Amino acid sequence: MKKVLLVEDDQYFRDMLLPLLQQKGYLVDAAEDGVLALKKLQNESYHVIILDRNLPEVRGEEILNLIKMQKHSPKVIIITGEGEAETRKEMLFQGADAYLEKPFEVKKLIKLIEKD
Repeated sequence: MKKVLLVEDDQYFRDMLLPLLQQKGYLVDAAEDGVLALKKLQNESYHVIILDRNLPEVRGEEILNLIKMQKHSPKVIIITGEGEAETRKEMLFQGADAYLEKPFEVKKLIKLIEKD
């Protein structure tokens, strides 16, 4: 069973996505900001991190950089409302495994989680 960390500051979006991921059989933790996400990452290990780029306190790209410095880093899927091609290229260059623009189809996200 894959363990997933959902890092999303939009409560509506987080509350909608969390049960959908749980219904698919994932163990899901959630964090509403970058500081809480970093605390969870210190105490737990995850297979996949779904990471909003625009977070309060600590931005998504800062968290991505810290994750990718680990020897065995988890898969990171960036989710964002920004659809700029430059932003997408930048996040993938920094080590993100995938990039989804909001709104997206949940089945697309599930495919990315399952992809090895």
